[in-house]
Amino acid sequence: KHGSYYYRTEISWDSRPNDRSEVDKLVARLQRTTGTRGLLVSMSGFTEGVAKEIKYQMPNHVILVISPEEIREVLKGSVRLESLIEEKEANLFLSAVA
Repeated sequence: KHGSYYYRTEISWDSRPNDRSEVDKLVARLQRTTGTRGLLVSMSGFTEGVAKEIKYQMPNHVILVISPEEIREVLKGSVRLESLIEEKEANLFLSAVA
């Protein structure tokens, strides 16, 4: 839980970047839990299709992604995970109203 939201977190350690099928799996899990947001973490990055699928899902599901570089910064202690999530939430809101 972060703030007033619960997050369903999926972490991938695959050797290939995540594609939209990972978003589809997360969406299926989110549909079973009302009011829960998604957090997709990949240590190998994401394909372009991930951003498109997340944007498509946006009216029904909020899904944030954390890149390999971002998670490394969290693990090094350079960035707090809470701060990273807050920044991503703010950017999501700003892009939705722009």
